[in-house]
Amino acid sequence: MSRVKIGLAAAFAAVAASSFAIEGWRTSVYEIGAWNKVATDSRTHVFSPVAFASLACLLGEGATTEVRADIAEALDLLNEFSASFATVRQAYERASESNSVSIAMAPSIWTRHPRSIDCKYVHILQNEFGAEAGVMDGIRSLNIWTETRTNGRIKDMVTRLPRSGDFIAVCGISFDGAWQNAFKDGEADKPFKLPDGTVSQVKSLCGDQPMLRLSYPRFDLAVVPLAGDEMQLMLFLPKEGEDMGAVRREALTSVAFDEVKASVRQLLHAEDGERGTSELTIPMIDLTSEFDVLPLFTDYKVPHTGFASLGQENRIGLAKLKVAVRLGASGVSLTPGRAEAEEEARLEAYERAKQLGAKTAAMHKKALEDAMKESPWAARLKPFTCDRPFFFMLWNPRSDTTVACGEFTGR
Repeated sequence: MSRVKIGLAAAFAAVAASSFAIEGWRTSVYEIGAWNKVATDSRTHVFSPVAFASLACLLGEGATTEVRADIAEALDLLNEFSASFATVRQAYERASESNSVSIAMAPSIWTRHPRSIDCKYVHILQNEFGAEAGVMDGIRSLNIWTETRTNGRIKDMVTRLPRSGDFIAVCGISFDGAWQNAFKDGEADKPFKLPDGTVSQVKSLCGDQPMLRLSYPRFDLAVVPLAGDEMQLMLFLPKEGEDMGAVRREALTSVAFDEVKASVRQLLHAEDGERGTSELTIPMIDLTSEFDVLPLFTDYKVPHTGFASLGQENRIGLAKLKVAVRLGASGVSLTPGRAEAEEEARLEAYERAKQLGAKTAAMHKKALEDAMKESPWAARLKPFTCDRPFFFMLWNPRSDTTVACGEFTGR
């Protein structure tokens, strides 16, 4: 770790609350540099730094000692590969217990030469990474395993096997989340300014959300706490006239993101801060993206061959990442059949409310306002409107990992 990063980590730790002194107030365990390398076409997409890191680390776990050290340095890992991901998996499992959030990650390795895989290595993959080690005799087993582990969200992980290479490494990750406040009016078409200056209509959500607001020289930041275990949605809206690519490359680097997280932690856990309730307008986020990450391995010191636990001469033929992120109007029910029942109940309640008339609605509004008076989110902030290209990140403070990050450009 560089001296600058060590200095930042020490400074943050000195002012942190005790509950974050060890785990939270330090530089990121997993970097977001890979995102800047794949996000080059300025199209709407979603990427997962932690899923990419899982691929690099599960391969690193099977490499020689020297290669392991190089990969750990490139990823800026503070712990052993298996120990790091055991902690991450536990944090995601705890988050998913709320039934308001689901984070499911499915890394796996598939080989044409199963006899060359070390048994101890397979045990580590399955027990520490939650990964599968299978035989590359077709795509059916691989796709079914990934789809099952991601609750049906990642389908067709691989459409065909590579012609060359002795093994492949793939990872599917899905995030389904719920808002703290449901968007009562559901989705509606809203104007959205495209990168070329034209305006298009996109399906959007609009309604009140608790929010932390920060302003930086090149972008405005809104941090919206989601339902379930402290998951934070960060919305980065570049200021008018700013180039999206330049903001991502220059303002959203790993060190800069650490500074943003430090500010967010400080304000979210302070007795008072710049937080309140704001009208949020945001396009619907229901995205799936896939990436060939084999070229990225070179940048992160992951070799294409020479893995001691996979057969020294075996060569990787494919490395693929597929990410699915969804945030619906009222969140996502993770219990089959419950979403439809809740939707019917919501519509019935809405109709009843309309029949009660404006007087009852005004009384209800006053009751809500009275209840909010003692809340730290009681302040009314100006609207935050994502009506032009923006970035978003789903950050899990408990594990200090960026589950997913993306760019919404309207195309």
